Amino acid sequence: MTSAFERKILIAAISESQSSRHAIRMAVTRFANTSAPELRRVLAGAMRQARTVKAATDTTDNMRTTMNTLENSCRDVFGFLDELKGLLEDSETEQLEGVAPKMTALGRD
Repeated sequence: MTSAFERKILIAAISESQSSRHAIRMAVTRFANTSAPELRRVLAGAMRQARTVKAATDTTDNMRTTMNTLENSCRDVFGFLDELKGLLEDSETEQLEGVAPKMTALGRD
């Protein structure tokens, strides 16, 4: 009896974990498909403006340092978005590779 009860608890925990993982994946995918492209455009514009400010002859050293910091932060966010995109692509590839053997096993090649 205890074993059956423990098994039910384990199955419920695994199911909840898979559900949470799926919800996170869906939220990240939605962000990557909707917000990330716009964020990239905003970041690119900010970097262009920072370069323009740095190139101006009347820009102070403090302002150049601030613009360098802004550019580095923008690059960090670009890197994050690239990593996120790569993770999602890897996840999709893994899912497709998991489906292909099942389809072959069913005689659907």
